[in-house]
Amino acid sequence: MDRKKAIRNIVLLGGGSVLAFAGFRGYKLFRLPALEKLTGYQSTIDELSEMIIPETDVPGARSAGIGIFVSKMIRDCTDRKSQNNFLYGLQDLTAYSQKHFSKHFQHCSAEEKKKIMDHFEKKETSLNGFTGKVERKLLGESFFSLLKKYTVLGYCTSQQGATLGLSYDRIPGKYTETQLAPGQKAWATQ
Repeated sequence: MDRKKAIRNIVLLGGGSVLAFAGFRGYKLFRLPALEKLTGYQSTIDELSEMIIPETDVPGARSAGIGIFVSKMIRDCTDRKSQNNFLYGLQDLTAYSQKHFSKHFQHCSAEEKKKIMDHFEKKETSLNGFTGKVERKLLGESFFSLLKKYTVLGYCTSQQGATLGLSYDRIPGKYTETQLAPGQKAWATQ
């Protein structure tokens, strides 16, 4: 075998491997997500959201029902790539918990849960900056960022979170009456 043939074969083998990996990764991201698995992970999602907003002198995420909100948002308001990322993240979290602590996430101690959460948070800190934005745009939002985003959104918009966890003002600002000049347009705000 001459050198040109050997180099060509190596390049073809390497290129084929890269294409196969890219195809598999694309299939995993763009396939129809198995959203029925979310119900099996509901207690894990509840526990994770409680780790993000724990109960103190005010209600935490679990008592505000945020786990159900997170599942609903993933199911109804998230794009397909991000849905798949979330489901794979839950699988990774379960596998990591089993591998490092030999038990399911719910049965871990508070210290072990914190270590698991720190691991997944560190895993995502590499996605900052321009490359992170490009990666999020092409590959969807990651598991932990979706979890944090929906947990905080759900808590701040829940009745318990808005009234007991946050300072609630039914009518923010003070009411002032303004006279409009003839022909003047009224204000439109969000």
